[in-house]
Amino acid sequence: MEERIMIVFIIMDDTGKKKGDSVLELKEAKFVSDGGESRVVIERYLDTFPFQYYLIVHNLEELPSALAGLLRTWFAEVAT
Repeated sequence: MEERIMIVFIIMDDTGKKKGDSVLELKEAKFVSDGGESRVVIERYLDTFPFQYYLIVHNLEELPSALAGLLRTWFAEVAT
């Protein structure tokens, strides 16, 4: 926040589809070397998401209010 720039990744997540299709439920498998042996570790996708700031919007109608809340957060961060 030093440069007063906040990069936010916006995820449009339609939860009205099939169960298990939400980004909140996505998992990824990784192979981890453990003492010479490889094992599979399953983690939630968002636990290792490469962006520090992200916004998940489940309904397109919520997007304007979600962006307004994001701007309020940004102004609060910049002010401190």
